Amino acid sequence: MSRAARRTMLGIVAIVAACSSGGGGAAAPTTTTTASTTTQPTSTTLSQEDEVKHAWDSYWAMIVRLAGAPNPNDPELEQRAVDPLLGSLRDDLRTRAAKGQRVVIPTGAKYVHRYLGATLADDNAMVTGCQLDDSVTVGPSGEIVDESVATKDVSAAFVRRGDQWLLRDVQITVRAEGLVGCGP
Repeated sequence: MSRAARRTMLGIVAIVAACSSGGGGAAAPTTTTTASTTTQPTSTTLSQEDEVKHAWDSYWAMIVRLAGAPNPNDPELEQRAVDPLLGSLRDDLRTRAAKGQRVVIPTGAKYVHRYLGATLADDNAMVTGCQLDDSVTVGPSGEIVDESVATKDVSAAFVRRGDQWLLRDVQITVRAEGLVGCGP
């Protein structure tokens, strides 16, 4: 897969939309999940791996929030990501906003991004994780655009800038239809 195709795919996964076929025309649930933003901890309070895990959790909380209300100019984007991911995220959010699409996580959904571990080397970290994705993408009138359900193994590259870990790249390494487990 080309680098451009991978970036397009990572933009899609980063915005939590399901990647396969869309659903029917029934109205989608109106319940959304929002997440508060958190500040990045300093190395004096957490181990480096705990800092990376916190960065992972904070990034995905931001993505869930922005998927529900796409805003390519949200200031938190620069606190969680760097290029090439940052540019891809902004492009994807801009497209979703223009189309009037947003992602909702229905009541009772099992949606999660689970951190499984990290390998650290100097100012770089490679995280392995997984995603249970039973979110629903809806259009401007609440019509369902995509309601596919999948389990995805995810690889994420973080870089340390000052006292913050920022996400540089995200890739789906394995994708399975349905909710088929997601680590321990």
